[in-house]
Amino acid sequence: MCKAIYTYATYICPRWHIAARFVFLSQVIFMQAPSVRLGILGGIAVVFYFSILYFSNKALFLNPGLQWGALVIYLVFMYQAAVADCKLH
Repeated sequence: MCKAIYTYATYICPRWHIAARFVFLSQVIFMQAPSVRLGILGGIAVVFYFSILYFSNKALFLNPGLQWGALVIYLVFMYQAAVADCKLH
Protein backbone atom coordinates (compact mmCIF):
# COMPACT_ATOMS: atom_id res chain seq x y z
CA MET A 1 0.00 0.00 0.00
CA CYS A 2 2.82 2.43 0.78
CA LYS A 3 4.36 1.83 -2.62
CA ALA A 4 0.98 2.50 -4.28
CA ILE A 5 0.67 5.81 -2.45
CA TYR A 6 4.26 6.65 -3.37
CA THR A 7 3.79 6.00 -7.10
CA TYR A 8 0.35 7.67 -7.19
CA ALA A 9 1.67 10.85 -5.57
CA THR A 10 4.61 10.92 -7.98
CA TYR A 11 2.29 10.45 -10.94
CA ILE A 12 -0.02 13.33 -9.95
CA CYS A 13 2.61 15.93 -9.28
CA PRO A 14 6.40 15.53 -9.44
CA ARG A 15 6.78 17.82 -6.42
CA TRP A 16 4.99 15.24 -4.33
CA HIS A 17 7.86 12.88 -5.07
CA ILE A 18 9.98 14.22 -2.18
CA ALA A 19 7.10 14.30 0.30
CA ALA A 20 5.96 10.80 -0.66
CA ARG A 21 9.49 9.46 -0.32
CA PHE A 22 9.81 11.06 3.13
CA VAL A 23 6.54 9.46 4.27
CA PHE A 24 7.59 6.08 2.89
CA LEU A 25 11.05 6.22 4.50
CA SER A 26 9.69 7.42 7.84
CA GLN A 27 7.32 4.45 7.92
CA VAL A 28 10.18 2.11 7.15
CA ILE A 29 12.44 3.64 9.79
CA PHE A 30 9.82 3.52 12.53
CA MET A 31 8.87 -0.06 11.73
CA GLN A 32 12.39 -1.47 11.52
CA ALA A 33 14.41 0.64 13.96
CA PRO A 34 13.18 0.23 17.52
CA SER A 35 16.02 2.43 18.77
CA VAL A 36 14.60 5.42 16.87
CA ARG A 37 11.08 4.69 18.07
CA LEU A 38 12.21 4.31 21.69
CA GLY A 39 14.37 7.42 21.46
CA ILE A 40 11.42 9.50 20.33
CA LEU A 41 9.19 7.97 23.01
CA GLY A 42 11.86 8.72 25.63
CA GLY A 43 12.04 12.32 24.52
CA ILE A 44 8.26 12.65 24.69
CA ALA A 45 8.27 11.10 28.17
CA VAL A 46 10.87 13.60 29.40
CA VAL A 47 8.94 16.54 27.95
CA PHE A 48 5.80 15.22 29.65
CA TYR A 49 7.71 14.83 32.95
CA PHE A 50 9.04 18.39 32.81
CA SER A 51 5.64 19.80 31.86
CA ILE A 52 4.08 18.08 34.88
CA LEU A 53 6.78 19.57 37.11
CA TYR A 54 6.35 23.02 35.60
CA PHE A 55 2.57 23.17 35.81
CA SER A 56 2.34 21.62 39.27
CA ASN A 57 4.85 23.92 40.97
CA LYS A 58 7.49 26.11 39.38
CA ALA A 59 9.79 25.64 42.39
CA LEU A 60 9.79 21.89 41.73
CA PHE A 61 10.73 22.55 38.12
CA LEU A 62 13.89 24.34 39.27
CA ASN A 63 14.83 21.68 41.82
CA PRO A 64 18.21 20.20 40.77
CA GLY A 65 17.37 16.77 42.17
CA LEU A 66 14.26 16.48 40.03
CA GLN A 67 16.13 17.86 37.02
CA TRP A 68 18.74 15.13 37.38
CA GLY A 69 15.94 12.64 37.99
CA ALA A 70 14.91 13.01 34.38
CA LEU A 71 18.03 11.04 33.46
CA VAL A 72 16.35 7.94 34.89
CA ILE A 73 13.74 8.20 32.14
CA TYR A 74 16.47 8.46 29.53
CA LEU A 75 18.30 5.46 30.98
CA VAL A 76 15.15 3.31 30.97
CA PHE A 77 14.47 4.04 27.31
CA MET A 78 18.13 3.60 26.35
CA TYR A 79 18.19 0.22 28.06
CA GLN A 80 15.01 -0.85 26.24
CA ALA A 81 16.52 0.29 22.93
CA ALA A 82 19.72 -1.66 23.60
CA VAL A 83 17.79 -4.83 24.45
CA ALA A 84 15.61 -4.47 21.35
CA ASP A 85 18.69 -3.88 19.18
CA CYS A 86 20.43 -6.95 20.62
CA LYS A 87 17.37 -9.06 19.80
CA LEU A 88 17.50 -7.89 16.19
CA HIS A 89 21.20 -8.57 15.74
